[in-house]
Amino acid sequence: MASFIGRTVMLMLLMLLLTITCDAKTHVRIINDIGGGLDLTVHCKSADDDIGVKVLRPQEWFEFSFKPAWIIHTDYYCSFKFPAGSVQWLDVYDEKRDLNVCMDCWWSIKSSSDGPCRFNWINKKYDYCLPWNKD
Repeated sequence: MASFIGRTVMLMLLMLLLTITCDAKTHVRIINDIGGGLDLTVHCKSADDDIGVKVLRPQEWFEFSFKPAWIIHTDYYCSFKFPAGSVQWLDVYDEKRDLNVCMDCWWSIKSSSDGPCRFNWINKKYDYCLPWNKD
């Protein structure tokens, strides 16, 4: 009898954990930090979800949320069109890189030559910087 109760309690705890985990959302935020009063055009999407094109005024940001697919690899990438016409790409969410690290992935975009930097929640700075995607 004690074994049955123990298994039932374990099953209920497992179901609660899965419910909490499955409802967890990831938030991606992108801020225009290029300066000079210049707008930044951003277009974000995944393999099956197009967030659309956004034009960000200086210091303006936009955010989107999603539930990572635990079975299928989740990636979101964005193109960034700068005022001078150059375009750069960035994986703003890569499940292999970000799944256990970032539930709130906030990116600061400064220029087409500098890589983008993600907010570090430990020291409260945008200091996790990456190079732009090669292609």
